Amino acid sequence: MSDSNDLCALLPHAAPMCLLDTLVSWDPESLVCTAVSHGDPHHPLRRNGRLAAVHAIEYACQATALHAALAARAAPDTAQRSLLAAVKEITLSQDYLDQIEAPLRISVWRELALGPSAIYRFLVEGGGLPVAGGRLTVVGGLGGCDQN
Repeated sequence: MSDSNDLCALLPHAAPMCLLDTLVSWDPESLVCTAVSHGDPHHPLRRNGRLAAVHAIEYACQATALHAALAARAAPDTAQRSLLAAVKEITLSQDYLDQIEAPLRISVWRELALGPSAIYRFLVEGGGLPVAGGRLTVVGGLGGCDQN
């Protein structure tokens, strides 16, 4: 998986809301990817010309969806539609994502899996510095064959 088109094919979003660019690594418990879309002046989440750091949560959500989709490829009988149920323990270390010149590095770790539901911890970094972190709860088993 070398580019954003490959990643977007696994996510429930189409351009321009597919925010991830490159898969760095993944295993059954974690995933690391990068994104440069935060620097796009036409980013769909920008308001008044700025991209607030709280939108790092959307990058993390897409990374968890990508992790789940890749895991479902490895075990196709586990693919189920999932939705974000909770966002907790959020820390924001920056005010705006658009002030970060370096690519964002998004890391997610699955802390707990209960059937199709999971709790992930995430960290979004820019230029080696933390931007946002927290926990995401994803509830699955909602029917259909979409992972996300």
